[in-house]
Amino acid sequence: MSIEQISPSDYLPGHPTTHPDATAGYYAVDRLGVAEALIALPLCQSFYPQVGRQQWQRFVSEQETREAGVLVARDPFGIIHGLLCYRAVPDLTEGKVMIIDKIAVAGPVDRKVALTALLSAVNALAAHFNCARLNAIIPEWRTAGASYRIWLSEALRESGLQVTAAILTCEVAPMGTGITD
Repeated sequence: MSIEQISPSDYLPGHPTTHPDATAGYYAVDRLGVAEALIALPLCQSFYPQVGRQQWQRFVSEQETREAGVLVARDPFGIIHGLLCYRAVPDLTEGKVMIIDKIAVAGPVDRKVALTALLSAVNALAAHFNCARLNAIIPEWRTAGASYRIWLSEALRESGLQVTAAILTCEVAPMGTGITD
């Protein structure tokens, strides 16, 4: 079975994905469920060390909706080498867009293959959810190392994504302590 043969509905809750046998030589992508959330935590923490166990489990649990979740890329032995978070959201000009972020792909050897598998799966999901566009958010410099961020930017461009906007962020002050006080 190739990645292309897996239906987008296989990534939805309640639809387990069949993993390839050990001789397949590629990454299988499936949706991370709450039961397996802790298996992916070390990979998540290697890119986002501030994420704790309870926070990760709560996040994965809250993403178990029809149009949001965490995809993982597993090698033929079931070891997770990459993950990304996705969500289909309404957009004023596009109708609906698929947003991906928290892209974490381990290892220098074949991380591009794992990323390609993840992007193929998320593209299938975006089409399934009738999204007009895929928007990828690249982690900030202090979250991921500069070399990873450069690699990820180039790999996403090579896969067909283009830089079309910049996202500027700031922390939101808790109620009663904001700028207007």
